[in-house]
Amino acid sequence: MDKVGTFLPVLHDKGSVTVDAYRAFALPTLCLLDKQHNISHVWTGSMKNRRDQLVEQIKSVLESDSAFGESEGPAEEPKAIE
Repeated sequence: MDKVGTFLPVLHDKGSVTVDAYRAFALPTLCLLDKQHNISHVWTGSMKNRRDQLVEQIKSVLESDSAFGESEGPAEEPKAIE
């Protein structure tokens, strides 16, 4: 990691538990969680030109979370954006 100047924490995921739980099959992977800690959206690859998508999805999650308050909301499959 030092050779390429990367300063990201590295997790040894023995048995691929984290990879399977967060569907992190590529690097980088960004997971957006709702208030109930469910995966709402998953992005893989560079986010360089996807700021608007990210902002809209965050707003969507915040709006749906506020509609449910502290109660459980509907469970949905995460939406992948590539």
